[in-house]
Amino acid sequence: MKVNYMENAKKLFYLVISITTIVLPTYIIFKYGNETFKGLIILFLFLAYPAISFVLGILNAILKVNIYLALIIFIFNFIFVVMYFLNSSALIYIPFYIIFYMLGNIIIKVFKKYKNK
Repeated sequence: MKVNYMENAKKLFYLVISITTIVLPTYIIFKYGNETFKGLIILFLFLAYPAISFVLGILNAILKVNIYLALIIFIFNFIFVVMYFLNSSALIYIPFYIIFYMLGNIIIKVFKKYKNK
């Protein structure tokens, strides 16, 4: 049985990047906790998290990580952020983030398809 270290390195890189980009900004906002930063979480819900989702979808397509594994990691990261830092009412946004994630992934795959023709 041959172990593909490059494939495992890609998965680990994707895991570290996805956890860092999702959890770290929310942690920073809530760590400082004054009124200035509390309004930022609304901006994150509507602007930053969809953009992060889109970029992670692009990164997933570029690194060729298994889409199902990446989506599971992605969803669990957002569920953790929502349940730990926010409340369960923010769970309604997760399907929208998945759509942005899939859009990023599909766009890169379409570009690669036309590039190879």
